[in-house]
Amino acid sequence: MEKLDAIDIKLLLNLIGCENYSTDKWNDLKPKSDATKVNVNDICKKLSNLNLLDIKEPITKLWLTATGKEELKNKESQLSKDSIIVLKECSKSKSKSDPKKITPNRKAIKELVGDIISLMKDLVQQGFIEVETGISISISEHGKQFLLYEFLPTDGKTPIISLKMFKNYIQFIRKGQLLLQPTVTEQVVGPTLSDEEALNLIKELDAELGTENYLPIFHLREKIGNRLQRDALDNILYKLVNEDKIKLSTLQEVSQYTKEQKNAGIPQPIGGPFFYIIVK
Repeated sequence: MEKLDAIDIKLLLNLIGCENYSTDKWNDLKPKSDATKVNVNDICKKLSNLNLLDIKEPITKLWLTATGKEELKNKESQLSKDSIIVLKECSKSKSKSDPKKITPNRKAIKELVGDIISLMKDLVQQGFIEVETGISISISEHGKQFLLYEFLPTDGKTPIISLKMFKNYIQFIRKGQLLLQPTVTEQVVGPTLSDEEALNLIKELDAELGTENYLPIFHLREKIGNRLQRDALDNILYKLVNEDKIKLSTLQEVSQYTKEQKNAGIPQPIGGPFFYIIVK
């Protein structure tokens, strides 16, 4: 991964202090008090390119253009029924400066079937409506994994983060560790598997299958078969994580695996399931 600067880390630490690790306000992310919106935007683009952030620009307001008004009057319009509905709703806004610009949440628009966002973008491209967009920035699954398992502050005499940022990080780590604790203790009847045996089996499978220390969990489940119940194996993996012998990683590229293989991962209350086992 490209090296992150101190200012990049500060922005991430501000973001994890937001509710649900997400915000639509640039000021929530400012890594320093004099940072401009342009500065924040550039950092967000960099972190998004590194797959650490998810950035969306939802349509928040829309209104009818002069061309759109003329199209509504056209009895021979070739536009779809859904497009006409959007234009009619937009006609209730008189101009760009009208404070009564409509939102995509209007009942008639929300009840449309299909990809409404693409429909509105097509109408913009054809010049029938204009829109305003907002911003939604959240930490990605990869970003969460990075902060939990990979991020290490660099050495230095002067701390580069504020106490608030430090608090955000401590709370983030604690929440992440809670998710790793098994919530159900089950009695396993029949043959069992020790933690050390499980770790050795992971290493053997990785070498045998050539997964380069990214062993999909479904391989381990298939190898163990009926020796352990599903939750019992999950608990062993959690223990190995807490003992710092392995770490678990989520799936980034899903196309190469079947639904059954993906379902063999370990679900999390937040984000995608753990899918890979990495031996430390």
